[in-house]
Amino acid sequence: MLALRFPKHTWLEKIPASIKLVLLATATSGIFFVETLGIMLPLFLTTIAFQFLLGWQIFKFSLGLLKPLLPFIAIIVVWHLYSGDLGYGALIILRLLLIVTLANIVTCSTKTSEISEIIEKIISPMRLINIDTQAISLSILIFIRFTPIVIERQKILQLAYRCRSGKRPSWQIIVPLILSVMDDADHVAQSLKSRSTFRE
Repeated sequence: MLALRFPKHTWLEKIPASIKLVLLATATSGIFFVETLGIMLPLFLTTIAFQFLLGWQIFKFSLGLLKPLLPFIAIIVVWHLYSGDLGYGALIILRLLLIVTLANIVTCSTKTSEISEIIEKIISPMRLINIDTQAISLSILIFIRFTPIVIERQKILQLAYRCRSGKRPSWQIIVPLILSVMDDADHVAQSLKSRSTFRE
């Protein structure tokens, strides 16, 4: 499974995961209180500039992680063109991009084991009602790390469809994509059952 990590090491990896996650939660909460483009745009540009200072490879890699948001951005643009409120639409788009960018910075600079430990600590009270917190934290981590696989699989299916039909794919790859992801999920589940203490 591909890891969602920066292409090279940065000083961000030396910061404890707990501090990064607290800062992320605080920043994400604060972003929803920003209601003007005059504040949101400089915040987003500052975040982008921060990634650029980390290196060109990381900057390019980070921008690539935002590509899955393009369909949602297109929907927001179309809707606000229809409603005649482009200013608010731009605010929503910048808010979405900023939140995802900050989340990517944290997840791409933090070890999986550190995230797992923090998640288990947060949900540890659930053990009192006999809920397997380790399984929950592992599920969350698999979801995070599986995202690049789904994106790459989508690109491969799009390219295959275009080569065979000469047309640009849209809904035609949805079923193959879902089936391939389900197949991978089944393989991961079987691997976990055979190599760990997880059982049905």
